[in-house]
Amino acid sequence: MGIIVIILVVLLSGCVVQPTYLAPSGAVVPISSEIKIDKSFDEVWQSLIEYSAKSFFSIKNFEKDSGLLTLAFGNSQPERYVDCGDLNAPHMNYDGAYLSAVQTTGRVALDGAMNLFVKSIGGNKTVISVNAKYVLSVKDGNLPMQTWSFDTAGSDTRRTGSLDVMCRSTRRAEGDVVSGVNVIANM
Repeated sequence: MGIIVIILVVLLSGCVVQPTYLAPSGAVVPISSEIKIDKSFDEVWQSLIEYSAKSFFSIKNFEKDSGLLTLAFGNSQPERYVDCGDLNAPHMNYDGAYLSAVQTTGRVALDGAMNLFVKSIGGNKTVISVNAKYVLSVKDGNLPMQTWSFDTAGSDTRRTGSLDVMCRSTRRAEGDVVSGVNVIANM
């Protein structure tokens, strides 16, 4: 009888369902990386500073003379700004976003920086170029720390355990800035 139990345990252990992973699907939220505003450079710059001061972004660096403003963002809600696909892990009774799964057993840290370049294009016309850099660090349980690094239009894939996990921007950070600047500039 003991040997039958051992055989059943061996057979059943081979039936454990491995987790499955689905990379981010669909189109990324489309935004233009440039915004043209019918206002002077000084008005647009002031609007950018006002928006940044009132938003969750923090001003990391600014040089008005060169038109460069760098904003930092990240750890409050990494899953809002980064999409790393979905995980189905029946052994954990989990089916949902990869980052949410990791947060139940580990840590997720996002260090985002967004460069905004403001340039007068003549008269009362100004253009703002927006580009963000994402550095996502994930410590999932006993697995080694993994780091993904990509920009606004890119993605990065890393092997995590038995899965190849792709992460990319949701473009919400860029979209928030574009919307916020448009609202303030058009007041």
